[in-house]
Amino acid sequence: MNDRAGITCKSENSHEEIKQTALKRDEEQVQAIVTHLNQTMTDPFDIDAHPPCLINISTGMHATREVQDSLLSAVNEGENMYRKFVNSALSVDQIGSFYSPITKSKLKTFEHMNAKTTHKCKSGEIITGHINPEIVFRRALVLANSRDDVTIDSILSLPLGPIPVSLFHEDGTMRKSCKSDLVKQFENEVSPILSLPDFDPSLTTYIRDGMAIVQCMDAKKHKTFGEIALAYCNYLTSCFTKAHTVADVFDRYDVKHSTKSAERERRTKVTAHAKVFQVIEGRNVPDWKKFLSVKDNKQALFLSFSCRTSSLFGIGKKSVYKVLKDAALDFSDLYNLGDSDTETAISCSRRFVARLYDQKKNYASCHQDINKLRVKLATSKDSSLVRLPPSEAALRQHILCASFQTKILHAFGLAKPPLPSPLEYGWKSFKDSWHPVLFEGNMSADFLHDLVCLCRPKPCMYRLMFLPRIRILQERSYACPYRRGFRIKFYLSVRLLMRFAN
Repeated sequence: MNDRAGITCKSENSHEEIKQTALKRDEEQVQAIVTHLNQTMTDPFDIDAHPPCLINISTGMHATREVQDSLLSAVNEGENMYRKFVNSALSVDQIGSFYSPITKSKLKTFEHMNAKTTHKCKSGEIITGHINPEIVFRRALVLANSRDDVTIDSILSLPLGPIPVSLFHEDGTMRKSCKSDLVKQFENEVSPILSLPDFDPSLTTYIRDGMAIVQCMDAKKHKTFGEIALAYCNYLTSCFTKAHTVADVFDRYDVKHSTKSAERERRTKVTAHAKVFQVIEGRNVPDWKKFLSVKDNKQALFLSFSCRTSSLFGIGKKSVYKVLKDAALDFSDLYNLGDSDTETAISCSRRFVARLYDQKKNYASCHQDINKLRVKLATSKDSSLVRLPPSEAALRQHILCASFQTKILHAFGLAKPPLPSPLEYGWKSFKDSWHPVLFEGNMSADFLHDLVCLCRPKPCMYRLMFLPRIRILQERSYACPYRRGFRIKFYLSVRLLMRFAN
């Protein structure tokens, strides 16, 4: 093609995007996407692994019956609205006008499952709805430059919405990170060997993940629960040739109100499809995956205890391990996380979280105050709200949850260890189960009425004069020129634009 066009080119592969550097970069990006889909999301193409109900492949949240019925009937609902419009506006009788507004569909989606907040409007009306923290964050940054009663510090010192998005998804479920990343980091610290050195079995203890062993058992080879139990015991006794003590650790399912209930609901919430079986030795084994997806079924097999905390958005276990390894002495107080000295552990944890978000220590002076670090990161670069550290109110509750989990891990050698009430460590009881406390106190949206309130008791003269012609001013982040704090320079520029528009 180049020869026919008379173009002289030194190389056929001269385009930047087909050079080896670009190809290598593109391949790494593709593999990163594939890894993210495989490790943190539900595979949309693996039909056999899908639960009976609809789920959010990103968070794993199961749709409620109301949302599921609404989404599955979306096509029929759209066809009905189409026929209604045609029969009213395009028919011979012309019952309705072609230019009349079309009624919005009332379909319910996963967004309707997000946490709702109660807000008092300027008119005095109390409404309940969803608040998008990212929209509030962006508008608040603009609003802080045009109002005297609002500053960036006051806005970011509190959670912007009902959900701290750096710790939780918008539907209130906890964020997760890939657990296997930490194991890979540990493997990099040791050298592999072909065989274990000589050791004394009488002084050896073998600790296994009991639930992982049960999950890997091939239930199709066993017809009854008795055969499964026998196979498990045979496998267990075979381990005593290498160790004097074999400890199989399971999650604890005999506790009615467990702090892991929120995580279990996220994993196995199957609503009306859940089936509970009575485990009898001679009874046939049902579908193994579905059987183990129900907590009550597991309770009939295993006893132990565990709990759960959330993860920070965009910060995986690799980053945590790297920071902790490079500055272990700086965060030695983390050893007290599960002890009675809670305030010391909280102070050290705050500095550790600040280091995770500021690993180059550009704002080291703000590491003692997480709210100041939020302001620095928000004003120094264009970051979304989800990539900012949580506020002090949200971070404190998260640290308390981590402290409670550490207490449980310290007592792993005790059967049914005595533990304090989770109410003292960032948990709350709701509908017979424990859920994490997102934060305590107010949120910024409570005093940012201009950003979340949509009611207008009176028509604004500014809106009537300028918005019909100057579309760029339709954002609610700009204050009305008849209110205080509006810049005269901006007002004059609008008048000048109006003159040119005419």
